Amino acid sequence: MKKRVNWPSKQERENWEIEQFIRHYERATSNIGLRVYLKSERPDYGLVSDILDKKYGVELTSVYQYDRSVPDNHIPLQNDFKDIPYVSDDVERYLLRVLDAIQIKDKKARSGYSTEYPLLLSVYINEYLAIHIDSEQWSEFFLANNFRVEDSAFQAILLWPLPGDHELILCQSSVYIQRMPMSKLAQLTTSLLSRYVLACVGERRFRLLESIYSYR
Repeated sequence: MKKRVNWPSKQERENWEIEQFIRHYERATSNIGLRVYLKSERPDYGLVSDILDKKYGVELTSVYQYDRSVPDNHIPLQNDFKDIPYVSDDVERYLLRVLDAIQIKDKKARSGYSTEYPLLLSVYINEYLAIHIDSEQWSEFFLANNFRVEDSAFQAILLWPLPGDHELILCQSSVYIQRMPMSKLAQLTTSLLSRYVLACVGERRFRLLESIYSYR
């Protein structure tokens, strides 16, 4: 019988999560050169972008399907690959669980987190069934539940990993971008191309993946 691999400690898990967050965030925003400069509480980490000379606070959260996912599904040794069936009710419950986790973090952030620098929320989609939930379904879910990053304490929320090792970033600038005339938007992205990246979600929804409040 194979020996069970030791489960990583809290610090080891957090170290891995912040490394993965940086990788996904850099890829989603083209904000490369991020590094940890501080390990703290409320939020969990401080990051600095040497290229933009900008600092961020990052809060981590990891969302399982249910409270016993770790002992029942994650820790036990898996000798054979097991197909993960698509069960619509389970998927819907998990989507709601992620939204609930985000709202809990938002409430905590409002009650005493350091806001010296923009806050980012890392949401580790840490459940097997999430292989059935792509970025389009996540986007539609947040839209259907009237969730707006603008109403939260976070400048951006990053969900990772999605199927294919992708990610989804929700950020405060999305609504403002949609209201900005295309002529000004083109002018902005041309003049600040080194700092800002324009991304398209679907065919009609746009977001700017870095804050544009300096433009306002």
